[in-house]
Amino acid sequence: ARRHTGFLDMNQGSANQDIWPQVAAPPLLAHWNGSHRGGRSRTMHEMTPSCVLGRRLVDLVQTDDFPAQYKQKLRWPPGLMIGKNTPPCVDYACRATTKSMNWREEMCPLLFAAHFCPLEDGETPSPSMQMAATFRPMISLLILYYLDTRTKIDDLIPPWMILFGITYDRNGLVVWGHTPWSQQEHDGESRWSAKIWNLSDTYSEILRVPPSDRGTLLSMLNRIQGHCQYVLQQLKTWDGYDR
Repeated sequence: ARRHTGFLDMNQGSANQDIWPQVAAPPLLAHWNGSHRGGRSRTMHEMTPSCVLGRRLVDLVQTDDFPAQYKQKLRWPPGLMIGKNTPPCVDYACRATTKSMNWREEMCPLLFAAHFCPLEDGETPSPSMQMAATFRPMISLLILYYLDTRTKIDDLIPPWMILFGITYDRNGLVVWGHTPWSQQEHDGESRWSAKIWNLSDTYSEILRVPPSDRGTLLSMLNRIQGHCQYVLQQLKTWDGYDR
């Protein structure tokens, strides 16, 4: 339980009142597309830009230590990049600040991302591909942490090494999990990669139900926030960056 809530003051100490849960939660609960009685309404699709819904989601995750950035290109050192591919620009990214980490900006961990992915849009990358590309440098950073801090070669990857991303449309959202993954190849060598999976599509229609039925959505976002804070605390204790 401490992993999810023990480090939090529910943002009550923040000067940014927009991220206080008592301020941030009501707009998300009230967000309504009016389509819960059969069929997908397009009225709210036309009235509400994706940035509005995304902001309402991310305001319940971000803190002063990892504030939300809107459509900003994430800079990473070349050593964390795969080939020449650069991470896509997502709608919202919660990245630790240099003040909270005492690291250079391009090394500060990405803890959460949210991106608008219309389910009926065949021209954009799939939601899983979008999230995988966004978190790829961060997975590399977690692999470096693991290799540097393990005490024996067969140590298990710490269970906290999971990062959450959300893709959403105007009807709901899907939660994605990302973690380092080591797999032994036919030649006996281990290869590192990133594992991504659909953690939950329970909320894929959450914005089509009455606001009174969305309490689980607030709980889920709160737990993601707590987990992000826990991951941040683990990485802050790592002295590998200074060496």
